[in-house]
Amino acid sequence: MRNRFSCGIYFSAKMNISDKILIKYEYNKGLLFAVQCFKERDGVYVTVSCMQLLLPKSLEPEK
Repeated sequence: MRNRFSCGIYFSAKMNISDKILIKYEYNKGLLFAVQCFKERDGVYVTVSCMQLLLPKSLEPEK
């Protein structure tokens, strides 16, 4: 799965400004990262948000 990664292992994340948002899932700790990119008059801005998923075991993605 292309949107999964593990902490401590290098990976790259590429996105077009027109995509607006990229979601990455850290599968060992169950963290969800949202990367947002937008262009303003002053330049290009990137924000990163981290969220903890609280899912019942039956709904957790396969590792």
